[in-house]
Amino acid sequence: MNIQLILEYLIENKINRNRAQKIDNVTNITSPKLQFSIESGQSTLPATNSMVRELLYNEQQPTINQILLPLLHQSGNENRWLLWITPNRKLSRQWLINSGLPLSKIIQLNQILPIASPNAMEKALASGNYSVVLGWLPELSEI
Repeated sequence: MNIQLILEYLIENKINRNRAQKIDNVTNITSPKLQFSIESGQSTLPATNSMVRELLYNEQQPTINQILLPLLHQSGNENRWLLWITPNRKLSRQWLINSGLPLSKIIQLNQILPIASPNAMEKALASGNYSVVLGWLPELSEI
């Protein structure tokens, strides 16, 4: 599936976000996920209206920026925060400015252990205070 179709899907579903969120809050039903993996080039687009729940990113293939930045711009127009959970990493202020993201709505949590990132992301999403929660997760190891 090409990037343009994926972007059209994301934009269309972002517009329907408030309606889907109200339905989720009333019925306590979780919307289906959109999973996009740059590594495999595969995507799963559910037939029902839903929000973007997960994007998987691979630093060697940064095409996800063509999807992520427009989504961040749209989310920046909401009355909620954009949370970046970046263990032991610092966001580039210059990159944020060059990307046109609203600095006044960005919160970064970088003094956190990588293993605690998933729990912090879950709590942030459950709070409802953030339109976007971005997290760098620890690499999984096979035991």
